[in-house]
Amino acid sequence: MLDVGAHIEKYAPQNRNKDNFQLTTEQERFDLFAQVVDSINNDGEGLAEISYHDPSGKVIDTLYWHDEIGHLRDVAGLVTKFDYAAYFSLLVVGLYLLRIFAVIGEWPIKPKWAQANLFAAGVLVVTAAAVFIIGPKAVFYWLHEVAFPSGAPWFFYYQDSLMSTAMKAPDLFGGIAAQWFGLTLLVYIVWIYSVGYLAKQKIKSSGKIIHN
Repeated sequence: MLDVGAHIEKYAPQNRNKDNFQLTTEQERFDLFAQVVDSINNDGEGLAEISYHDPSGKVIDTLYWHDEIGHLRDVAGLVTKFDYAAYFSLLVVGLYLLRIFAVIGEWPIKPKWAQANLFAAGVLVVTAAAVFIIGPKAVFYWLHEVAFPSGAPWFFYYQDSLMSTAMKAPDLFGGIAAQWFGLTLLVYIVWIYSVGYLAKQKIKSSGKIIHN
């Protein structure tokens, strides 16, 4: 949908650090992207060894130069921190489920889903409005300045970076964000209806309600 292939054909020949990436096949590019993702999810291991090939399978060059490798290792560190945040979130969810369904003196909970939905929608609307008022580009740059070590390079022109070229950054991140939003919305809906249904069953079986 982002027409990354045409983007590569335009900018790869202009790259001042790496040659002939435009000779790679579409499947090779998919494989390279998968290798980069695997590396980022393993603390950046192997980034410097990833190589790209011509259609005959001959190695052309390693994929990234040192500044790109350094940036992606910073990204890997950030991903690890988000993993810890996810584990903490799962713990909170587990404790919440325990509070709803554990039998301690027989107190079932009736969650106030309308308030929860209104709060979630409000956060989404305010966040989206802030991004569009400030400007997506300005927010993107600010997040990089905050998230990554001071002085560490994170901005790369397409003519200097196969990382930016092959990903068509930052356009790709918009597509990823849209997918995350869709998945999050689906999980949220399933969560609400599943927990709501189970809570109702528990309430019916006990005949006692404590509002939460």
